[in-house]
Amino acid sequence: MKNSKQVSIVSNDTQHSKEKIKQLRKKIKNVIVNNNLPLQRMVSEIDPVFDFHQAAGKTYGISLTKQEKADIIAKTFSDKKILEFVHLLIDIYKKNGLYSGKKYIIKGINALIHTLVCEEKSNSDAVIVLKTDISGSSTLTLHYPHEMKLIVNDIKRNIESICSGRGGISLNWQGDGGFFLFDSSGSFKEKCHNSVLSGINIMHWLVDYNLFLNRIDEKIKLKVIIDSTFPTDLKAEHVLSSKIYNKINDLEKNYATPGTVLLSTTIFTELSNKIRSFLSSIYIADYKYRSKYYEYTIKMAASKQ
Repeated sequence: MKNSKQVSIVSNDTQHSKEKIKQLRKKIKNVIVNNNLPLQRMVSEIDPVFDFHQAAGKTYGISLTKQEKADIIAKTFSDKKILEFVHLLIDIYKKNGLYSGKKYIIKGINALIHTLVCEEKSNSDAVIVLKTDISGSSTLTLHYPHEMKLIVNDIKRNIESICSGRGGISLNWQGDGGFFLFDSSGSFKEKCHNSVLSGINIMHWLVDYNLFLNRIDEKIKLKVIIDSTFPTDLKAEHVLSSKIYNKINDLEKNYATPGTVLLSTTIFTELSNKIRSFLSSIYIADYKYRSKYYEYTIKMAASKQ
């Protein structure tokens, strides 16, 4: 298969057909049986508490064959976990087989890649949603009501400029934060890069703002959250009732750290190695969002004296 290593991996959030998932399960079994892969370590990246013996209902003194482990993964993993396992396999392949300090030859990987390539066109229709929020804005507004009104206007104007420069469209702005949709023409990979670079740009702009333009004696901190969704009809009038809106709001309130850009694994997978090198991984263990996420952080400017 030509240029198989350059394939754009399909989003975990894409609405794959049942037949597509069925094909992936079958081909994953072939890959596992025909290769000597560190399955427990790999599966732990997807589900840290997963245990093959427990899943098989066998005592730890009994060895499990590759066929048994393949059956467990193919039959018990959710669609989401199956896709994450495929992502991991292809990511190892793209790194010339390097994983945890060892090199692996992954026989049968092209069959998995081919299955995903069939949905590459649909994947290009996926959109990226970016949310910004000023941390602690309610308290700051109580202490600096007039100044904070001006600060929010400064931030809104500059964030809109940054995002629009990379194809981001403002969906809505409520109080101290807003949602932006990256739905311009281009591949899913390009949308991922544009949204993440926008988030990084916002954080670097804020450093300058705190140093030279901040109107109060406390530094302003922002949260930026980026995730993907498949519905291509997501418009301003729909965003308040969409699943992605609720998910990103929850991530912002309960998991995102002030001064960081938080993005999903789906977005991270599409980024260049250079951008990835600036990101650190975190793991959200709560069942609803159980997955690995990634953060970009820069040192914030000190408070004005």
